[in-house]
Amino acid sequence: MAPFLLFTLGLAFVGNALTARAGQEGATASIARADGIKLRKCLGTTKKVPTKWPSDNDWDVYAATYNIRVPVTPAAIAVPKTVQDISNALFCADQNGFKVQAKSGGHSYASFSSGGVDGALVIDLQNFQSVIVDSKTGIARVAGGIRLGNMATALYKQGKRALAHGTCAGVGIGGHFTHGGYGFTSRAWGLAMDQIVGLDVVLANGTSLYATSKQNSDVYYGMRGAADSMGIAVNFYLQTQAAPSTVVNFNVDISDAMQSTDSAVAAFLTIQDFVHNKNSKAVDRKLAFSLSLQWNQFIISGTYLGTLKDFNANIKPAMVKGLPNPSVQARELDWLSSLKDLNDDKPLEISSPYKDQSNFFAKSDVNFAAFEHRTGLWVAQHYAYVDNDADFPGEGIDYINNLNDALSQGVPGYQAYENYVDPTLSVTEAHNLYYGPSLYRKLKALKAKMDPKNLFSNPFSV
Repeated sequence: MAPFLLFTLGLAFVGNALTARAGQEGATASIARADGIKLRKCLGTTKKVPTKWPSDNDWDVYAATYNIRVPVTPAAIAVPKTVQDISNALFCADQNGFKVQAKSGGHSYASFSSGGVDGALVIDLQNFQSVIVDSKTGIARVAGGIRLGNMATALYKQGKRALAHGTCAGVGIGGHFTHGGYGFTSRAWGLAMDQIVGLDVVLANGTSLYATSKQNSDVYYGMRGAADSMGIAVNFYLQTQAAPSTVVNFNVDISDAMQSTDSAVAAFLTIQDFVHNKNSKAVDRKLAFSLSLQWNQFIISGTYLGTLKDFNANIKPAMVKGLPNPSVQARELDWLSSLKDLNDDKPLEISSPYKDQSNFFAKSDVNFAAFEHRTGLWVAQHYAYVDNDADFPGEGIDYINNLNDALSQGVPGYQAYENYVDPTLSVTEAHNLYYGPSLYRKLKALKAKMDPKNLFSNPFSV
């Protein structure tokens, strides 16, 4: 297996000259001619699936998209309580011509968890919240509707177990784990996806199965990389790790480097040389960090799975060597305190209903699973946002696209990361960047087998 990418580069640029909402150029999808009256009868009267409709008083709470810039209105939102409810919802959608998307946390940058286009049936998994750890194997059965913060807290309470995952507590497990999922501990423990040893999946025809590398292995393969096109993960079986007793969270401010383009480039190359130094005892899998560049700020943020004493003695001197006026802040924390700190010091446990929204535009550059992006050194995310009540203008998107072009033109064969989905791509561009031609052909054949009617659909689905 190729090594997982060394570090993460996050580039945040905030524009204040940004005036008209951009559409989803190039992203196309079709919703079949559907019968909403029959769907309502099927879900409500016949199958009795708990469902939210546009006429309900709390519809806006359930239908809100994370990215305000990309509003999408579902035909209905099923809120199942059982696996049978999920099967029944799929039956009703199929019988009445509706496409389906499952929603775990709803943090899709392009609102794909709401279907990506108007008129889909969303299956909201918010009632699926259980976390049970097998004390002998360390394997946790985690329900498909839980958010990362709630999951991390529950795992820690059951024998101080931990997983590699992202830093935002409100993100749902579904898309994060099935599309890769990385965080600061991924260098030590792998992608979030790599920890999946089994899944309970509901297929498009309503049947349920258990998938592992040896049992229903084709389903296991496809769900780890393209689950939104293949099925609904009701439960994840995840190989946990013993939570580290101490974690060092650190920030290094080198904003003096932003005085000129030359000094900023020099600082970046110095950091990259530090990363590439194979002889350095400071760079191992216990160390991970990201870079954030915005306006006149240049910040290195990350974690070290060790003690503050070791960090100060062995990591810090090598990391800051050659950087302009570095200001270092580092704290030794326990596992949950480290996660809380990385979550902007907000509570890890998220109550329902949960509302987290932003108004932004983002792009990314970037045989075990349906995932193609393990050999990159950096993942770059270019991100612009305005206030939630402001219009997002076209020049903001032009700025980010130009920034992305400037970077990608110097990187032959660059790819993109599906958890940073970009709705301005064409379908062909998306499939090439997220999967590559060879993997896409394999997924297309698997899709024909698992979901021949293309029930699970969004603008970039297989």
